[in-house]
This record gives sequence, structure tokens and C-alpha cells, in this order.
Amino acid sequence: MSRNPNYWQRRSISRRKFVYGSGVTAAGLLASVACGGGDDDDDDNSTGDSSTPSQDRSTPTPLPVQTSTAKTGGTLQLIWNTADAQLDPHSTTEHLSPELYRAVSHGLMKQKSVTEEPEFDLATKLEKPDPLTLIFHLNPAAKWQNKAPVNGRAVTVDDVI
Repeated sequence: MSRNPNYWQRRSISRRKFVYGSGVTAAGLLASVACGGGDDDDDDNSTGDSSTPSQDRSTPTPLPVQTSTAKTGGTLQLIWNTADAQLDPHSTTEHLSPELYRAVSHGLMKQKSVTEEPEFDLATKLEKPDPLTLIFHLNPAAKWQNKAPVNGRAVTVDDVI
């Protein structure tokens, strides 16, 4: 009895396995059609063309604006599932601490949330007189919270360095 060296040609499948595999595939296709095959665009126009400009899919719908005022004070409680949790973004290897640090603090510059392009935060202007020197101009309106020990004073260069 000679063996065929090609794996795909020597592998045979029985009729029972073929029918079983076909049945599983058909059941999976039927389940996916039954679960996800609905029309969810909420328009009653059966032709599919949009006659009103409010249904233009290229412009995003603005989110509703909340008019309630923020509550001051309180405690932020998080479930932290890492052994290296700390708020020093320069000395950690995990990704959650820097995200929390950026949410509760300010730097000279920050990244836009979606495009990650740099933008000014505490700084208002950046000068680069030579390739090794950066001069940031602080926002004069930047102030600390009105609690001890800073008592609402302006942010200075010594606070940033």
C-alpha cells in the first residue's frame, strides 16, 4: 500500500463527518442571520434614499448636554487590578496609572483624546530658540484650587519643574 506524500490528498473524510460539518455550518449561518439581520436605521423610507438632511450619515449627531452643575469634593474609588499601581507616570510599566494621572492633573502640554495630537494645557506658547532648548510660556489664568496649602495661588515655574 503506497502512501500519498501530499497531506491534503491523503486525508479522507467520511460521509458522516461531512454531513455533520455541513449541519453545524448551516446552523451557525441560520443563527447569525436570525440574530443580526435586522434593519436598524429607523427610517420609514423603503427605497433607502434619505430625503431629509438630518439623516445624513456623514455628520455625527451631537451628544445631549447636561445642565447640572458638578459636585465638588468626594472620594474617587477604583478597583485596581495590578501590583504596580502608582501615580508616577514616569516610573510605572502598566498603563492604567498614567491614564488616571492624566485625568486628575495637568501638564505643560497634553494629547487630544482621539487624534493624540499635542495641544497646550498649562502652557500657552512654545518657543524653540535652538534644537536643544524649549521655552514654555505658562497660562497666567492657571491657578491652584482654593484650599490649603496652595490657597488658589497662580501656577509658577517651580510648580512645573
